[in-house]
Amino acid sequence: MPMSQTEAHRLAASINALRPDWPLASLSTFIRTKLADKAYRDATVALAWIATDEKTTTPARVLEAGPWWRAATAGDGTVSAISQRCPEHPDQRAGWCLACEDEAAPPDAVPDLAAAVRAEYRTRTRRTPRPEPTPDRTRIEQIRAELDAEEAQK
Repeated sequence: MPMSQTEAHRLAASINALRPDWPLASLSTFIRTKLADKAYRDATVALAWIATDEKTTTPARVLEAGPWWRAATAGDGTVSAISQRCPEHPDQRAGWCLACEDEAAPPDAVPDLAAAVRAEYRTRTRRTPRPEPTPDRTRIEQIRAELDAEEAQK
């Protein structure tokens, strides 16, 4: 995205603060005419590099190829050549597997997903009845006596 007028003026002022020997008006004109097509961040990084280099005598050095332009893109992401494969169809890329798409149910055959999720949530969040409290020793003996009496009657 090209630099705006405001960004160009801010950049000129910041580079002038780093290099007071480079006049603000000249910096502003240089940035607006030579770096307007550059992204604000990229131009800022490159010019800051140039301005803090003691070998640099003029901001025009930024127009040359140099490490300042690599530094401007240092934060950009990289592209990975490794692609994930579909676990069921290794010859297909994950997320783009045509075989999985063919096997998928058509959208009109899938029930209302929200209703299905709500129903599943209800069944999983219902509280199970509390277990019976552990009977005390007296109650166990009483039940055992009742069972023995029933068994004796048979």
